[in-house]
Amino acid sequence: MHRSLVHPHVGQWRPSYATGLFGVTTRSSSDSIARRRRAWWSSTTKNCGSSSAEKAGANNMVLYDSLSGQYKSICPEKEKGLGWYTCGPTTYAPTHLGHARTYVCLDILRRVLRTNHKSLLWIMNITDVDDKLLNRAKELGTDPVALARHYEREFWHDMESLHVQRPDVVVRVTESVTDTIVPYIEKILNNGMAYVAQDQSVYFDVRAFEDRTQARTRYGKLAPPQNSSDFFSSVGEETTKRDARDFVLWKPRKEGESVSWDSPWGQGRPGWHIECSAMIESIAKQFQDTHEIRVHAGGVDLKFPHHTNEIAQAEAFHFSTTSETTKEWIPHWVHTGHLNIQGRKMSKSLKNFITVREMLESEDDSSSLSSSADDFRLWCLGLSGSYRGPATYSKEQINQAQVLREKLVQFLLEGEQWITESDERVSSSDNKETQFPLHETLVPRKWVEKDYTFYRKVQDSSEKCHQAVMGFISKHDGEDNQRGGFDLDGSTYVNEMIQIAETASAHIRSCPVGSAAVEPVRGAIVQLRQLLSLVGFSEKTTHAGEPSFERNSMNHESHIKGGERALVEELVKFRS
Repeated sequence: MHRSLVHPHVGQWRPSYATGLFGVTTRSSSDSIARRRRAWWSSTTKNCGSSSAEKAGANNMVLYDSLSGQYKSICPEKEKGLGWYTCGPTTYAPTHLGHARTYVCLDILRRVLRTNHKSLLWIMNITDVDDKLLNRAKELGTDPVALARHYEREFWHDMESLHVQRPDVVVRVTESVTDTIVPYIEKILNNGMAYVAQDQSVYFDVRAFEDRTQARTRYGKLAPPQNSSDFFSSVGEETTKRDARDFVLWKPRKEGESVSWDSPWGQGRPGWHIECSAMIESIAKQFQDTHEIRVHAGGVDLKFPHHTNEIAQAEAFHFSTTSETTKEWIPHWVHTGHLNIQGRKMSKSLKNFITVREMLESEDDSSSLSSSADDFRLWCLGLSGSYRGPATYSKEQINQAQVLREKLVQFLLEGEQWITESDERVSSSDNKETQFPLHETLVPRKWVEKDYTFYRKVQDSSEKCHQAVMGFISKHDGEDNQRGGFDLDGSTYVNEMIQIAETASAHIRSCPVGSAAVEPVRGAIVQLRQLLSLVGFSEKTTHAGEPSFERNSMNHESHIKGGERALVEELVKFRS
């Protein structure tokens, strides 16, 4: 597999929040970046009608586009909602952590996009028939369709366990062949950019595509930087292809294969690349009045040849001799990086993978606060580098994520406990002779300078988190030579959440129970819960320590039963 060219920022480790926590100061770099972001935001307009990416508004998420090699704003359309298509799994084996990182990272992007794309349409395909699946079914002596359905169910279960939201629309290859894929291939043939080989295979004709489209487009978008004629070696004697670059659209049924469909070219099944192009076209027609599919996502290993050939097929399908339009089929492409283990890409074919279930089953269930899924999400977000770059998985990395999540959870628990005890201490000391029940009495505490300073620090960190997930576009080289800007900056997001937790913990340690205003601490808790919720952490993390409110009662009861001693015991279990 080739190594694709990416923006210089991809794969570089931004200032580590874990490092900052253990003695190395990184906030000066973070503050500098934040200042430049704020300057850019204040100079831009919220109107996305302009074609210039630099005029993107502050509320529009910036994502790197693999096709153009630029950072672009995902602007809401005035008339139609945003459609996002993600290449889903081939369901012939268990879901491993390489898949998990891709779908957790994309889930984070989806949740952030939802903040200003209320009509976001999330689409995913399931490849439930292909060579690997058929071979696997043959090895096991089982029906291919039954095998695909089994592993699809496991995939959805694993995604739910990782708190990954289900797509709005799911399309499957086996449900799309007759009425979607076969007609799609026929149109490409009619447009003169495919041919039927002697063995009744149908191939995409790259030379014909280049000749017919001429200068309007080119074959090889998203391909390696070499000239397209160098992608493959010369045609061998055994192939029925006219050109080494040609790829199959329809495969004739082989002897012994149990899955096939009728077509004008005989019994067979679709090639891999044609499936997504055809299904996207079908979904786009179904939602043409309400949504436009403007983003396509998948792992970087799909960038070439799969996504390259998807684009060529779609351009051939939509080709017209009367139109000279150069509009891209899908204008924005998002790719996630490989997950490596022990120096090699984690993959089913190499059989060096760790399944999602294996990771989740290793969770210590002695504490109600433990969550391997949330530890993994935090690692994906802030400790594994850019979602677009490669990452190396190890148990030590996940343990580091657990330590950081513990800091967040510990503050939520201790903060709620501090508020509860402050209210009780104030009530019992200031209202001994009152006709009102103590729990119904509110005794205010005046804010002092320390409270205002603490409040401003929390707000500043919260703003930096927002800027980190929304991204940044630069007109020129910045002082850190990160030309173009950046998109989802998960390490900054995690760092600033940790900063909130540490600042707040220090604040409550400096304020004896009942001696200070509770609003600043309560505000920090609310902010942190909102930040955790935005990027998809489960209730084990976002609701840790949250009081339960009984109807028609103002009694606050800790989520951890048994008071301060029980809280300490629970934290000990969590840390061990």
